[in-house]
Amino acid sequence: MVHIAKAVADFRKDELKLSERQFAEKVGISRRSLKIIESGCSRDYSIGLIDKILNSMGLDFWKFFNRMFYLDNHSMVEGTLKGEYQLSFPEEGAHISALIPRQRAFFYGLMRVQPRKGLKQIKLPQADFVLYHGHRGKLVFHFEGKEYLLSEEKHFLFRSPLLPDEIYNPDQIREASCFLLTVPNFQ
Repeated sequence: MVHIAKAVADFRKDELKLSERQFAEKVGISRRSLKIIESGCSRDYSIGLIDKILNSMGLDFWKFFNRMFYLDNHSMVEGTLKGEYQLSFPEEGAHISALIPRQRAFFYGLMRVQPRKGLKQIKLPQADFVLYHGHRGKLVFHFEGKEYLLSEEKHFLFRSPLLPDEIYNPDQIREASCFLLTVPNFQ
């Protein structure tokens, strides 16, 4: 939460050059509420509140979070594709590896799906925002009665409660994988 608070304050001061009063008016909250948010003492750092603040700043959600985690020298985390911990779904032929230590604010990992296998939504991460970024091969996403193809270097962003019904690997030989980022951490 301290990173979110510091990022909001830094954007307000450094990028927008707005006073607390000006910014609070722009966001539609009281100056006192803004002080609480920027101090890191707020009880509400929900995606809805952050989205409201970002919209008023004209900022992209992912750009904000990317910058937020690079605010100080202690934000660097090293990981490997072996992952920090693992979630396996053997019947579905899917495996999720957390690539960095567990965080409450978000989850970052690699999801691998075996050939001709798929993972139903009931097993998929449930979070306010879920970003799938193609890594290897192709994955088919079933979403609202349609199919969408996630290929390498392409990404899909889903906002809860509208999440894919299924993620399926259509390849008959090769495993497919995608990077997975959720905000906050999935349940």
